[in-house]
Amino acid sequence: MKLTLALLAAIAVFGCVTMDTQPPPPPPEASLAGPEGSTPPPPPPGARAAAPAPAPAASATASLDEIAAEVNGRVITKGDLFNRLLQSGGKRVLDEMIFEILVREKADELKMIVTQADVDAKIDEQRQRFPTEDAMEQYMEQAGMTMADLRTRIETDLLAQEIAKIDLEVTDEEIAEYFEKYGSRLGQPEQFHIGLIQVETAEEAEELDKALDAGADFAETAKEHSKHISATDGGDLGMLPLPSGRVPREVEQEVRQMAVGQISDPITTGRGAFIAKLIDKQDAQDATLENSRDNIRQILVERKVSARAWRMKSSMRDEADVKVYLQ
Repeated sequence: MKLTLALLAAIAVFGCVTMDTQPPPPPPEASLAGPEGSTPPPPPPGARAAAPAPAPAASATASLDEIAAEVNGRVITKGDLFNRLLQSGGKRVLDEMIFEILVREKADELKMIVTQADVDAKIDEQRQRFPTEDAMEQYMEQAGMTMADLRTRIETDLLAQEIAKIDLEVTDEEIAEYFEKYGSRLGQPEQFHIGLIQVETAEEAEELDKALDAGADFAETAKEHSKHISATDGGDLGMLPLPSGRVPREVEQEVRQMAVGQISDPITTGRGAFIAKLIDKQDAQDATLENSRDNIRQILVERKVSARAWRMKSSMRDEADVKVYLQ
């Protein structure tokens, strides 16, 4: 991801750049000698030898708008940087950019759209991978990615998936065959519907615990005070198997011992202090072909879409007028 963003940044600096566009070579250093074959006269007796000429300033070898960095007087030009980025995965990034254009053209042809709600749902899935909203924002900042960048990438991926789904079928025979091979893995483990409030200190958690004991609503308290990524949803994490990786181990251990509807005492961990609520619970279920049918169908659809989308990268490009000038 960082490579992708770095290359895009380089392209933004250069505009439409080809490999033939290079910064001009530095001018030759002025000669200290006289006419060809002559030598400079020796200094007069008692005179000090002339100090060596200072190294040329960066502006003497490259204009400031061509310089990416200067290290101890040595210049790294934007051309040097761009060429290095091209060598370090630049072709892959260019291929992705070409595919993005082809996907959007195909979607326009088919009058396909992706709604903002679809994009928002995928962004929410990404958010669930981070413990807090701040953690996600820090990751995106380090990657040089804006929310607009993320939305564009997700929209392209969703359009590609919709194109790949055209005329896609999953047969009952395929579902039965999959269940025969993998049915033993499809049973549903015990699930816990968890509400969560996360704050920074045990003292904050104690104050919120008192408010909850006095009748404060858990979801509203989470929205107002929680630092967890789920705060906007009232702390609702949905149904989770445990362990899930979504909450600290100490919280999972506490939840396993709680009754439905119960709110925990403050739980202090290395990631802050938590208060958990067990909203609901589902017992483990063995898999049958009937109760697994929808799940298997979704698995097979995702596999076929992924394979088709991969093949589309070649087929759509073969059918398009694509000229690549970078070598």
